[in-house]
Amino acid sequence: MASSAASDPFYVARDEVQSSVDEMSARYEEWQTKQASGANLARSASFDDLQQKLKEDTHSLTADLRDVDASIRAVEKHPERFPHCTPSELANRRGWATRMRQQVRDVKNAMSSEAARQRLTKDREMLQMEEGAARKANAEENSRLLGTNKQVQEQIVQDQDEQLDDLARVTHRLGEAAQAIN
Repeated sequence: MASSAASDPFYVARDEVQSSVDEMSARYEEWQTKQASGANLARSASFDDLQQKLKEDTHSLTADLRDVDASIRAVEKHPERFPHCTPSELANRRGWATRMRQQVRDVKNAMSSEAARQRLTKDREMLQMEEGAARKANAEENSRLLGTNKQVQEQIVQDQDEQLDDLARVTHRLGEAAQAIN
């Protein structure tokens, strides 16, 4: 029994893959914009999320395109089951699949490029230096505050000791005065 164009699964797969490639391309444009910005990428949770989604997109699309390739090979192997699929149509399908694979490959290559890796490494190092400097400044401030508090406490103790000494002298004099009166 011959399959018709309406029952050809390629069209459904093509539409789904094309939609996914379009979404990936939009994310990739956003990724490129963030790469081109002067912002520290290591500090950006949204950049991490975007990069993770792009990795998932490319992985998923690679698998989907393998399935599309398998369907094209099935049509090539059994042309009698797909009489509507002419050699020209098969060539169009192969060309489309090749273009989609290239778009996915371009995104993968850009994300794993030396320039992208170096940028992220540099941004991570800068973030670590900034965090280290902030930790050092906090530690110094804490030490300064502890030192100030210690000085204040020592002064309070010294003042109390002097007051106790004064009180002891007064008490001693009162005792002497009381003995002189008696």
